[in-house]
Amino acid sequence: MIRMKNVWFCMVACLSMVACTTVKEGNSLDQCNVVASRVVTDGDTLVVCDVSKIQQEIKLPLSTLVKDWKLLKLENSSKEAMVQPAYIYPSEKYILIHPAEYNRETMLFDKTGKYLFDIGRKGNGPGEIVLDIADIEMDEDNDCVYIRDHKPSRILKFRLSTGEYLTEIPLSYSRAIDFLLNPKDETLIVSCWPHKRIEDGIPWIWKQDFQGNILLELPKKAFNKDYWYEFWLWNRNDEIVFVDFNIPGRQDTLWHYDIPSNRLKPHFTVDFGNEIPNHQYEDTSDFYLVSLLNDPDMGEYLNITKRFLIDKKTLKGAYVDIVLDGYGDFSITYQWMYFTSDYFTLALEPHQVAETCEKLLANPENLTREEKQNLQELLDGITEDDNAFILYGKL
Repeated sequence: MIRMKNVWFCMVACLSMVACTTVKEGNSLDQCNVVASRVVTDGDTLVVCDVSKIQQEIKLPLSTLVKDWKLLKLENSSKEAMVQPAYIYPSEKYILIHPAEYNRETMLFDKTGKYLFDIGRKGNGPGEIVLDIADIEMDEDNDCVYIRDHKPSRILKFRLSTGEYLTEIPLSYSRAIDFLLNPKDETLIVSCWPHKRIEDGIPWIWKQDFQGNILLELPKKAFNKDYWYEFWLWNRNDEIVFVDFNIPGRQDTLWHYDIPSNRLKPHFTVDFGNEIPNHQYEDTSDFYLVSLLNDPDMGEYLNITKRFLIDKKTLKGAYVDIVLDGYGDFSITYQWMYFTSDYFTLALEPHQVAETCEKLLANPENLTREEKQNLQELLDGITEDDNAFILYGKL
């Protein structure tokens, strides 16, 4: 099972799936076709996108999706600070990074990119992380970080500002794959895979307190599939959003979990026609973002081949080339980017940033004065010994 949060940055060539009419940069989705419709089913409104209606491709500035994004280079002052990021968790003061390297600890940086210290230690003793980290939640207001490892019966709690181990929270069931924290009332929303082979009696979603007492359950039969359905959770407007990651490609739906009514609500799906590609659905505040994926052979990377976007209000959509504002055609379309409850995040390797800058600067006639200056300053600040870049922004 490929865990999307764990995938390190890969750059691939675009494999066009349909013939598109290109809309020049600066134009928006407003000039594109309506590509979806709203269908009411059992009292819920489902947005259905017809992929055959998508006829345009536009350059989309990252600022359309993200507020106040920042490209941050992590410090390289010591061997301990060097990292290849897998999980990236920004907050108001910190950036918490879980490395892709299996034997590394979770690392805490400040918002200037300065490495502070590690949180947690691998081992089998009290407060130690078994095998590797599976999920993390930060609670900066209460100076805590919560880590779920591969011991399925608990979540570890640490002091965020010091890395000190505090306690563990027992999980009501031992099949958890993701969790969301509500520190105000000290409760968790926890989910497991909704596969029919999961033993009876284990719910798909449950709410529990920090003592392990069950407060709410959604039974497995509410979403009982005969295949592994990869997803993770985030909280938006008191509903839990499931990010759908479907391999091999099947007809499916992006769901929200309504906590007060304890039920699933269908929100979005795509009519791909007869051939359904590997794909991923993501749900931002204003858009549905669909990533089309390759079909890798054994040993090959899973890569993004194309992306399209649907405006939730107008239902207009297009294939998109997502670019950094002020940096010309600096594209991040084919990178593994993540949209969580509050943040957008993306990890970039320094040599690939440098190569992109050099390629764009080789054609200065395509750049404005500001774009040339921004690209040159970025390139001049990169050395062969640099640490990773983190691109992040508030949603």
